[in-house]
Amino acid sequence: MFRALNDMTNIDFINRQIDRLRKDGKLSTEYLNFYEDILKAQFTNLRRVSQKNINRQIQSFDVQQRLSEGRPILDFEQVKLNNDFLKGLFQDLLATMERYQGENKSDIINLKSARDKYHLDLEKLVLKVVSGDQEFFQTVSAELNVKKGFLLFLARMLANPLLESYAHGLQNKISDEQWLRGYCPICGNPPGMARLEQETGKRILWCSFCNSEWAFQRIHCPFCSNKDHNRLSYFFVEEESPYRVDVCENCKKYLKTIDERRLPEKREIQMRAEDLTTCELDIAAEKEGYQNGQWWL
Repeated sequence: MFRALNDMTNIDFINRQIDRLRKDGKLSTEYLNFYEDILKAQFTNLRRVSQKNINRQIQSFDVQQRLSEGRPILDFEQVKLNNDFLKGLFQDLLATMERYQGENKSDIINLKSARDKYHLDLEKLVLKVVSGDQEFFQTVSAELNVKKGFLLFLARMLANPLLESYAHGLQNKISDEQWLRGYCPICGNPPGMARLEQETGKRILWCSFCNSEWAFQRIHCPFCSNKDHNRLSYFFVEEESPYRVDVCENCKKYLKTIDERRLPEKREIQMRAEDLTTCELDIAAEKEGYQNGQWWL
């Protein structure tokens, strides 16, 4: 069951997500205000992007060939990103960070300077974060005197809405039988979370980059392909909670999972919100010696 969630084109969904986070009460008001402003900046600037133009690009992709070879659909040599969108969102993201992140003031100043002097190629920044080029970010962060984590966050926030748009255009071209792999069929990134469906318990992986979901085997590590059930397990932080941590003893990676069958009542699942409200699972997993499977964290 491949599904492109495409949240950023729906302001009502964004508002419901923020309301859910506020009611949950696990995140500070300041952080929620920051997160809300980031989402709304992405939503506002995404209107510069024509879904029709993206769909035309998609027509040139050799979708079935790439899937049959185990390659994600997006070919970054063919993808043409909208520079007006990137420039507008970059400016809005920096303005948002200025309002909320005083501790990153020097990073913001240095990035503004790099932009003004044309030292920062935004398209390249996005393509490099999606393709997982860690060496590039190590080099650029040193050249610009900007913290690597800050630069990665900015690049991901630029990439997310564009990748959602591509995933939305591709959602009718993928079937479960074509893709039972541990990385995203759209952009090739590892999963950020998983969920077990309420009706069947089917395992669904979620990509935090392009907001896509795809089916995957239950007894199978998505990061190292380990299938030995003796080396795969999970634990709960709270015994009655629907949230658990799946772990692999081969690669020592973990994946947060929501079991919908354990929810007290059926509700809308918002994966970005679920990711944010389960930080205690990340802390617990890291204390046990496991690592997040997403390379940028």
